[in-house]
Amino acid sequence: MTVLWTSADIAKATHGAVEGGDFLTDGIAIDSRAVAPGNLFVALAGARDGHAYVEAARRAGATGALVSRPSPGPAVRVDDTLSALGDMAVAARRRAVRTRRAAITGSVGKTSVTQAVLSALKRAGDGHGPVKSFNNHIGVPLTLARMPATTERAVFEMGMNHAGEIAPLSRLVRPHVAAITNVEAVHVENFPDGVAGVARAKAEIFAGLEPGGMAVLNADSAHYGFLSEAALAAQATVRSFGVAEGADARLQGSAVGEAGTIVEATVDGQRVAYRLRQNGAHWGSMSLCALLVLQALGVEQSAALLALASFEPLAGRGAVHS
Repeated sequence: MTVLWTSADIAKATHGAVEGGDFLTDGIAIDSRAVAPGNLFVALAGARDGHAYVEAARRAGATGALVSRPSPGPAVRVDDTLSALGDMAVAARRRAVRTRRAAITGSVGKTSVTQAVLSALKRAGDGHGPVKSFNNHIGVPLTLARMPATTERAVFEMGMNHAGEIAPLSRLVRPHVAAITNVEAVHVENFPDGVAGVARAKAEIFAGLEPGGMAVLNADSAHYGFLSEAALAAQATVRSFGVAEGADARLQGSAVGEAGTIVEATVDGQRVAYRLRQNGAHWGSMSLCALLVLQALGVEQSAALLALASFEPLAGRGAVHS
């Protein structure tokens, strides 16, 4: 077992108490059906109280549980398990002292770009990120708490339905790079001023940006000016992608076919061409967003392009059906 957390470390991070004996864990699960042997099971309260599934998690091989009330077997007991998961996330971030972190949001494409970046990070070294679209107040701290101390680079996806949801996630992750794929009329019913409110909510990703961090923005967005000003106010360096003249990663053209998409672009004035397995004209710009994020995380361009070329379309996203 590669130890991710000891019960003592969990208790220290969460100000909890070890009950039922010490334990070691190599992963974290919040769903008893997804528990693997060696995992910590976090009993979250919700529509279904996770405490009702602690025994099922133990039968599946969980070595310990994070609970807020007495539970048979090894556990760390805390006042609130969701808050404690956040405490573990902070501790995980602090102990991974060499990790460079990226955060990605956007109305469209954030999951695919995040997973494309993650695929490249894993090829480039000890990379970490969400196993799927874990982008909310549970998924982000869960992904961060799962991060090994040896991680070199990590990427996190951040989503929102309302204002005020991304800022606390950004402050939790403290990214070195923050990317916004685009701003569209998604969830506008929750914003009295429509898509302008969506843009402000997306700009919350700069709230936790590390000093001297980088913002990666869509130069073709109608909200580029606002987002750029917000990034500069956070003392970020701004890098841009898109077809707009002056974009750091500028799309020169793309050809979509059954085998995928061929992209031609200039990155910092240098011509590049590469093939993607995804079908869709939008993937030209989205791949350039991923490329700038990877560049900011220290991944060599040649390695990043190879990784993007081998990245498979996500299930239900960008697939071609005949």
